Amino acid sequence: MKYALLVAWREYAESAKAKGFWLGILLIPAIFFLSIQAPIWLEQKATPVRHFVMLDQSGSLRGAIETDLEKAYQTRVLQALQEYARKNTPPPNGSDQRTNAAANAGYARNVDGFIKDGGQDAFLKKLGPRLKPGAPPFQAPRRNYRAVSLPAEVNTDADLATIADQLKPYLRGEKRIQVDGAEVNLAAAVLIPRDIQSHIARPVSKAAATNSNSSVGGNGVDEWRGTLEAGQASLRLVLKVRMAANGMRTATLDSLDQGAFNIPVSNITTDGHILRFEVNSIQGAYEGTLDKAGTEAVGHWTQTGQSLPLTLALMQSASTPHVATVITDTSGGTKSPETRPSLVDTSAVQFWSVNASDPALRDEIERAMNSEVRQREYVARGLDSKVIRQVEQTYVPFASLNPKKEKGKESVSAVDTIRQWAPSAFVYLLWLSIFMIVQMLLTNTIEEKSNRIIEVLLSSVTPGELMIGKLFGIAAIGLTMIAAWMFAAFGILSWKAGGSSVLAGQILAVLKGSNLIFVFTLYFILGYLMYAGFILALGSVCNTLKEAQSYMGVLTMIMMVPLMTMTFIPKDPNGPIARVLSWIPLYTPFAMMNRASADPPAVDLVGTFVLLMICTVGAMWMAGKIFRIGILRTGQPPKILEMLRWALRKS
Repeated sequence: MKYALLVAWREYAESAKAKGFWLGILLIPAIFFLSIQAPIWLEQKATPVRHFVMLDQSGSLRGAIETDLEKAYQTRVLQALQEYARKNTPPPNGSDQRTNAAANAGYARNVDGFIKDGGQDAFLKKLGPRLKPGAPPFQAPRRNYRAVSLPAEVNTDADLATIADQLKPYLRGEKRIQVDGAEVNLAAAVLIPRDIQSHIARPVSKAAATNSNSSVGGNGVDEWRGTLEAGQASLRLVLKVRMAANGMRTATLDSLDQGAFNIPVSNITTDGHILRFEVNSIQGAYEGTLDKAGTEAVGHWTQTGQSLPLTLALMQSASTPHVATVITDTSGGTKSPETRPSLVDTSAVQFWSVNASDPALRDEIERAMNSEVRQREYVARGLDSKVIRQVEQTYVPFASLNPKKEKGKESVSAVDTIRQWAPSAFVYLLWLSIFMIVQMLLTNTIEEKSNRIIEVLLSSVTPGELMIGKLFGIAAIGLTMIAAWMFAAFGILSWKAGGSSVLAGQILAVLKGSNLIFVFTLYFILGYLMYAGFILALGSVCNTLKEAQSYMGVLTMIMMVPLMTMTFIPKDPNGPIARVLSWIPLYTPFAMMNRASADPPAVDLVGTFVLLMICTVGAMWMAGKIFRIGILRTGQPPKILEMLRWALRKS
């Protein structure tokens, strides 16, 4: 055993000198740190201020838009002030160190109260006496968007098409606008038509529909609107039905939130009170039941085998009341993909921009306008908007509970959700660490064999001692890397916890309150020894890395299965797929690691562990026999069946 330990120390020392070892130690913590910090840095530093111009010919919506944008900015200011207070004031007596100092001091917790109390200046005035000595001055976050004046040559009384043509050179970057004595690029232009109020779309009332005998595809254009709740996304759909002169109906579908317009409807029919239409280009179909007035269809949208409820309401106006996004091409034209209208809708609010990948400003403006229009609609109909707002805030309490938790603490929190998914991250880390270490073991073994160093070593130690030494030495390298990763992870999470990253604190709580680290270490050791046995056997019979690639290709394909099921198992941790994979020794470390937070049955815990131990010992025993025969062997590598005969041959 003494010589095996000497070989292990030699392997450890040689591997620790390699640049790849230190890169592996530093790279994973760096990636982990950047995954937390990079979005914050990008949000605060890298995102440029986007300048835009706004022309409201109607004179009715600009004020509401400016108020809403300012409120959004003040929300960011309040959040920054709360973080500043947390970092630079001592916690109140008896409170936790990470408790929000601003909340404890009685400052406004919502943006409306913050603005009403006087905003940033009033907040800092109250906070001043409580600041720690030497606290740095508060730095307000910069604005993401800034409204600027229209260029002097733009004729504000002209029609929107003319104004858009005058602004296109600025939007394309051919010209720049002056802001505070500096030239800046114009990111967007918002153009509101003079008669926008007459184009606001409203659902058709049942009384009006009855008097006018409205029907699907009547004279002119009928516009139907609905919102499709697809998981966490809400997609607003607009169905436009036209009646041709020959009595044939044609229709198009718009998906406003996806930026897809004028998608052709393949077939639309009404059979009694049933509305049906198909959109073959996206493999979608709708079937709904019309009410007696023909103003509402309640049914389901089906696409790629999934069915979702969708209610469509007939609108009074056939025009498009949403914000029409127009992407200005740098080549000088207006992009018109198949799913976009070929002509700009002059009755809609126009949002001109080259950058279609960041819809935040467009969405904020649209939300502000719709909110203002609805407030006015309440007043016009004699409704109290405050009462309506109170009604909209009415909800049914809904609690998620876990029957396996301690009595009185059954509530499911965000930490519980993270705890359920955390094993998946450990599965990936387990896969990565095992794959890296066994590759290191393979390379090391083949290089020493090709350089004849193995022959020198075997003059002093037995093949068994050499194999055990290599296994222990490389295992120590792996454990060193994992320990460095874990210490770095705890350090980063402790640093970021309670600060700008709430997620970091939640992850830290999960790691401290669970046995994931212990389970990970256990399955790493067993998984490494099992796979290392295969790798040592392969490395002992190959003379070059090229010869080993064919074997490694098969092993890599086998190891891909845990990655493919990594996100599925947490959704059904005790289901048939998870349990079957747990009983396959090659996948036991990964599958059981992924089920660590799901309380798998005792038979799975004990049975799979015993089976994994037996298979690991068997793999090591077979690898030892192959290693003893193949380590000094030269020439063509043996076939797999021949290696199996070596392993099963009696000594």
